[in-house]
Amino acid sequence: MDKELFKRCAFEVFDEIVGYRRYLHAHPEVSTQEEETTRYLASIMDKYGISYTLNPAGKGLIARIKGEKPGKVLAFRSDIDALPIQEETGLPYASKNPGVMHACGHDCHMAILLAFGLVLAKHPELVEGTVVLIFQPTEENDPGGAKPMIATGLLDDVDAYYGYHVAPELKTGEIGVNNGPVMASPTAFHIKVNGKSGHGAKPQDTVDPVVIACQLVLAFQTIVSRNVHPCDKAVISCCQIHSGTTHNIIQESAQIVGTIRTYYDSTLKLITDRMTSIAENISKGMGGSAEVEYIYSYPAVLNPVEHAELIRQAARELGYTPLDDLYPSMVGEDFSYYLLHKTGAHFFLGVGGDCSGTYYPLHSAFMCPDEKALAVGCEMLLGIYSLASKQ
Repeated sequence: MDKELFKRCAFEVFDEIVGYRRYLHAHPEVSTQEEETTRYLASIMDKYGISYTLNPAGKGLIARIKGEKPGKVLAFRSDIDALPIQEETGLPYASKNPGVMHACGHDCHMAILLAFGLVLAKHPELVEGTVVLIFQPTEENDPGGAKPMIATGLLDDVDAYYGYHVAPELKTGEIGVNNGPVMASPTAFHIKVNGKSGHGAKPQDTVDPVVIACQLVLAFQTIVSRNVHPCDKAVISCCQIHSGTTHNIIQESAQIVGTIRTYYDSTLKLITDRMTSIAENISKGMGGSAEVEYIYSYPAVLNPVEHAELIRQAARELGYTPLDDLYPSMVGEDFSYYLLHKTGAHFFLGVGGDCSGTYYPLHSAFMCPDEKALAVGCEMLLGIYSLASKQ
């Protein structure tokens, strides 16, 4: 790996990439609506003569840079959608679209992938085989954009996928990468508790679904602490309870809505079995009944050990700090579909500067990553590609 070349290349495109990132930050678009974002990305591909195909399964595009030498087909992915959040940073390049913000750092992801592509376009001698740049829409919303892109068949020749996500809690220059679990599989649940309605002054004549729902919320918290293996990881969060329209009516039903986060199918089955049993039996014991529905989402992101170690090696050789087996995140990510399609790995890129002050987390209206990390991200992709293409 030519560390100095990669640093020089990242420096050469840095100012241009910061400009791209700021434009994208100022013009965010939510999931499924990334039309202007796609046009902007395509214009940059056109500018540098990079071949691309517009995503036939939605917004976004897939670009390809072919080398003169034969070799592997290695893909690198950036998501492109923003969040329905009103930005509060006060930056001169803050979002111009009311109620929409790149609060999850996807503007940084796009800029890093653009930097990587621009370097390879300017230095074709670095390419062996084919590099695929995936600008993927709709990561933030189910069913996600990864699975439909894979289903187009445009990625069937890919040998491995590499993905990344900015991490404001990590210092710039820190690289978080795990063996195995990286991000969780999210499962939503909807529970309808059926009771018997009546006057709030005469509870003895009713079956109060709110009281039953409160018992269920508390009982669900025992599943992780008493049923899930202590060395496993899981989350059950009841995020909504709905019932009633006024102060003196006990309603016929109540709704509980929430999320389950797990890494393995066996853990998810254990949790859903216990939740269903608890909901049905406590409700029955209190004179009511329960209807339980689960909405399954992305699989968990699980890094193969050999690809995680390749990312660590790239970080070490570039002079950055790999954080071995960083604690896994319980958020969901549809990058998991790429790893199920072929192989590869996902890592976290520190964007927190020196973290000497308070940082704002992902999905915050004040989230403001350190732009110097864009160069680190570009170097990391160059380093990962250099190692992976020779394996």
